[in-house]
Amino acid sequence: MKGIVFTEFLDFAEQKIGAEALEEIIEACADDLPTGGAYTAVGTYSCSELMTLVQAISTHSGAAIPQLVHEFGEMMSRSFVALYPQYYTRFDSLFDFLSHIDDYIHVEVKKLYPDAELPEFRVIERSDDRLVIDYSSPRGLTHLAAGLFQGSSDHYREPVRIHHVVEPAADVTARFELSRV
Repeated sequence: MKGIVFTEFLDFAEQKIGAEALEEIIEACADDLPTGGAYTAVGTYSCSELMTLVQAISTHSGAAIPQLVHEFGEMMSRSFVALYPQYYTRFDSLFDFLSHIDDYIHVEVKKLYPDAELPEFRVIERSDDRLVIDYSSPRGLTHLAAGLFQGSSDHYREPVRIHHVVEPAADVTARFELSRV
């Protein structure tokens, strides 16, 4: 997993629980963090390190892991808009943007981070009011994807209701249904 996810998560966690508490959590988790909790945006790290930090922040804050990860996805979406505005300005609407994650956004991400292991998004159905996307990833971060979708919805000022279900198929982690409200 690319380090930008880790650096963004640490920023999110600091906002959520404060710098001192975050530092204490990193120290307490040190045995489970091969990096010692030090990350660079361009590095590559194990998803298990992120999940160790998520669990510890959840325990400290009392926030449920799915909600915490969803909120992080929303915040990370705002960061991506600031860091990579060209990806967002290329598209006029949320559904256009989301429909081109794999064939444009991820192609551009691979140019920046050739070793990135990205999830796959496949559009199953699209109409003016509804978008159905299958999400596939060995990391299974469905709540992060939902948060990124929500943050993108906020960016485009196009409110949507996001529903996702875990899929039993081996090649699909979850199916997202986004409906305009």
